[in-house]
Amino acid sequence: MIKDAAKTVIFLFTLLGCVTLCRSQDISALAKKLADQSAGDLQEKLFVHTDKDFYMSGELMWFKIYLTNARTLKPLDLSKVCYVELLSKDNKPVLQAKLALLEAMGNGSFQLPYSVNSGNYVLRAYTNWMKNKGADLFFEKPIKIVNALRQPEWPAATAAAYDLQFFPEGGDLVNGLASRVGFRIVNASGVGVEASGTVVNNNNETVARFSTRRFGMGNFELKTERGQSYKAVVNTADGAQITQALPTALPSGTVMHVQHLTGNKLGVEVDANDGAASVAMIVQSQQQQPVALSKPLQNGKASFELDAAQWNRGITRLTVFGAGGKPVCERLVFSKPEVLPLRLQTDAPGYGTRKKVTIELGSAR
Repeated sequence: MIKDAAKTVIFLFTLLGCVTLCRSQDISALAKKLADQSAGDLQEKLFVHTDKDFYMSGELMWFKIYLTNARTLKPLDLSKVCYVELLSKDNKPVLQAKLALLEAMGNGSFQLPYSVNSGNYVLRAYTNWMKNKGADLFFEKPIKIVNALRQPEWPAATAAAYDLQFFPEGGDLVNGLASRVGFRIVNASGVGVEASGTVVNNNNETVARFSTRRFGMGNFELKTERGQSYKAVVNTADGAQITQALPTALPSGTVMHVQHLTGNKLGVEVDANDGAASVAMIVQSQQQQPVALSKPLQNGKASFELDAAQWNRGITRLTVFGAGGKPVCERLVFSKPEVLPLRLQTDAPGYGTRKKVTIELGSAR
């Protein structure tokens, strides 16, 4: 994640020259450059609405396409053609279509053949413009298909395998500083599994305990020390045991801790032991103007409190800059958007058999 942050801002440092972000005007200038880049970097985002998620072979799969501006999520009437594919488990296209987009919308259908195998598929959609940013930004949606006329192709039996990953908050563990570490464990099918475990140092002393909360994910607190290495010993609910080393801690650096506060506020605690005198932070939240903040470090610590005007519900990116304007920590924060109240209005209080019914759907705001 830190590497991605460095790529995002590297050209900005070229424009600004050798800046020092300990001054508020410098971090504000960087925030303005980021805003200008975001405004000039037009990016499309597709959403495909299908009539259902489960189909039988021989059925029609109906879908409608919406093209939006990825930054504002408003309709974007730019590309006029959309490509839609149904991909197999081998990531090979089973069905393909090229559809016209009119006023940022389009619609179409796939006739699912009787030759298709039962299984899990992926509906993928993209435009030529979106290819500039890579396939990671294409729209994808899981689709399940059952063919009652063909014998299912059962996969060959394999030994259970697990993928265990650790994610220090902000990007890195730093010796001498406490960090929150997120983790995720999934099985060979990519499904989260229930598990619990301990973290031990190279003296085989237990320094942390953890367990999954939901979908194979959870977090724990860990303070690494110089001269120690750490590994996790994890026991899954089905009796398997996994031993895996944690990411190597940096000898010095910066860590961050983010928490939701009351009143729709966001708190960010920054700890550093690399000798920096101050830290700066840029807050990027959807289409809002980036917010630039800076504070001196007192005993290696600084606290930021963001109110509702400085960040937005949805996904917010927080990037912390240290000495010399180097990005040292970054993480994404998600806050569930407010539920949009809807209203339904019929054109009559009652209807006879097979009479036309008109329903108006709108926002209650």
